[in-house]
Amino acid sequence: MEIKINGTKIKWIILLAAVIAMAFIPTNSEFTVSIKAFIIITVFCIAMFAMELIDSPMIPSLLLMFAYTFISDMNTVMDGWSKEAPWCVISMFILIRVMNKTPLLKRITYHIVLLTGKSYSGICIGLYLTGLILSFLGDNTSTAIIAVAYGIVVALQLENTRGAAGIMLCSYLGICEAGYFIYNPTGAPFIYSLVSSADASLPQNSNYLEWFKNGAVFIPYYIIILVLLIFIFRPKNDYAIKDGEYFKNELANLGPISILEKKIAAVIICMMIYLFASPIHGLPLVYGFIGACILLFLPGINAGDRNDISKIDFSFPCFLVACMAIGNVATQLGIGELIADKLLPYLDTGNLIIYFTAISLIGFILNFFMTPVAVYSTLLVPLTMVTTGISNINDIFPLICSLQVGVLNLLFPYETTNTLLLYSFGVMRMKDFVKGFATKAALSFIWLIVAIAYWKAIGLLI
Repeated sequence: MEIKINGTKIKWIILLAAVIAMAFIPTNSEFTVSIKAFIIITVFCIAMFAMELIDSPMIPSLLLMFAYTFISDMNTVMDGWSKEAPWCVISMFILIRVMNKTPLLKRITYHIVLLTGKSYSGICIGLYLTGLILSFLGDNTSTAIIAVAYGIVVALQLENTRGAAGIMLCSYLGICEAGYFIYNPTGAPFIYSLVSSADASLPQNSNYLEWFKNGAVFIPYYIIILVLLIFIFRPKNDYAIKDGEYFKNELANLGPISILEKKIAAVIICMMIYLFASPIHGLPLVYGFIGACILLFLPGINAGDRNDISKIDFSFPCFLVACMAIGNVATQLGIGELIADKLLPYLDTGNLIIYFTAISLIGFILNFFMTPVAVYSTLLVPLTMVTTGISNINDIFPLICSLQVGVLNLLFPYETTNTLLLYSFGVMRMKDFVKGFATKAALSFIWLIVAIAYWKAIGLLI
């Protein structure tokens, strides 16, 4: 009798074989039983999700979090619920759900599309350049742009298509990748405080002009990323976004804006002002999202009701918290420090291309196990000590930027909070997410070599 094995069964066999193989890896005083258990749990649960072996991310999320409690404590594992990210996602789900009861979201979308070129490319360019402008305020505003992109995707009914991936990726990378040449007022002070703590003679901060001069080499890279995203994810059947007349007609069919739409629009505008003004008032972003949700349900506005809450998909916020637990538990077990200690002695080879590429690769690898902040905190001080001892390095910026190249490159959503937010809206397929970020990673590692030549030309390196 012929036995048929489908693709899903093959994936399960491969995954279980890999887990069993890892279980036989011997432990020692450094590679402890807890660390091995952490790796097995993480690989198994993330692979279940990444390989789409389970229909909902809720199951691997629950398995991962509660399996971690055998090697960690409940407070560490569930700490993600005390952070802003899951509540931002839940709030946005509620906001979009309320907006979808009116034609407001479609009305906003049609206006944006008509202003940015009436096409898929125009939407991507518009979101990308908006990110560039907002990057002057720091990357905290990426949440607002991602929310706008999500609204466009939903209104155009492009969920889980190539076009959706292109639009969502442009909304995030427009801000993220600008950080190579635009000073980030929320991140740079933290980074420079670490390097100056390792060597008091180093500057304690930078500024927009100096950062732009040192990072200007990444401007062509920034443009190429946009072109690649548009080309790779261009929809095959984009009838809904290729014809400007379609949007004009649809906008006319919506009729005049209603009182309820005006109320919702006023709440959203207030929320956006709050989010974009974050570097000024310094308050947590989550207050803006939660505040907007509360306003929509208050008497006098009455835009939301209990049905809106009951239809929210909580599986993605749960997945987000589970992924945050990966970084928390890894830090608690000292996995990042273990990897760094093993690799650092091999870095100083005398070849600057090898040196800075190795630093980027270490950051890239650690990103699988730690948050970006944890990577910077773990590596920057010892790396600064190594770098200042190399005679042909005149400035600390190449070190910072090289580590940034590694930390900003990832393959899976769980590796940073913002990419978790990006994916948690549920309109991108995992394969498209991986394809987009793998393409960006390959280009950025290549471009680092170009940057090293540029830094030599302007005197940062000899």
